[in-house]
Amino acid sequence: MITQATSLEGARILLLAPEPGSWKATAIIVAGIGAGLYQLGTAPKDTPLGHLIRSAYDYVISETVGFHVDYDKTLGQHYEELRRKPEIRRLPQTEFDAVLEKCEAPIKAMHRPIVISETAEKAEVRSKMEGPPRLVGHPLNDETYRHIAFTERDVHIREIIGRVSSYNVITYKGRIRVTGEDRSIPFEVAESGRSTRNIALITESLQSNAAGPHDPRADIKCTVHRETGRSGRVKRLFVLSVSK
Repeated sequence: MITQATSLEGARILLLAPEPGSWKATAIIVAGIGAGLYQLGTAPKDTPLGHLIRSAYDYVISETVGFHVDYDKTLGQHYEELRRKPEIRRLPQTEFDAVLEKCEAPIKAMHRPIVISETAEKAEVRSKMEGPPRLVGHPLNDETYRHIAFTERDVHIREIIGRVSSYNVITYKGRIRVTGEDRSIPFEVAESGRSTRNIALITESLQSNAAGPHDPRADIKCTVHRETGRSGRVKRLFVLSVSK
């Protein structure tokens, strides 16, 4: 899961005329399959790839608002149908969970007309891939907002081992790739843990991790409190102490 799509280097972006009386416009990204890309936006809904795209959207929405979906059925079987296409790389569930983490705050913000201004009772996310639009995931409402807004801090102290992938010295926040989780998790150093030694170990882990992904010096042990959502997914770690 990356923020900048570096694999789109060299692609052409075609901007259509804005809609009458509006700044809203449609952009089309054109990239050749020979460059290792597949034109996902043009895949018909009745093809395995088109169904795969919709399933990915459905997974992110449903898992965020608490309606669990079967990853193996909604995504895995479509990968199997596409396994002969060299340009389609199978993505592990952890990468979709990373997308979910990126989308969680915007999906929460989509509930504002329902729970803040109370100008709406529900919202629906729909996709249009030939034919009439179809519902993606589940409608958003008061119940889904309560699910996504719920966060519980674990009272138990846990030990984790990982390597720091990013860190901000001003906010004491960053991300750490935890052994066994196969994804990076946001963390914040608790006030009681902001000693010079702890911060030095965190920055050393970041430096070693940047120097080489297999550098054993990047591994650190942290005692933490976990923050989890209603589904049990770890949202954030509060770091209390750090050691080699």
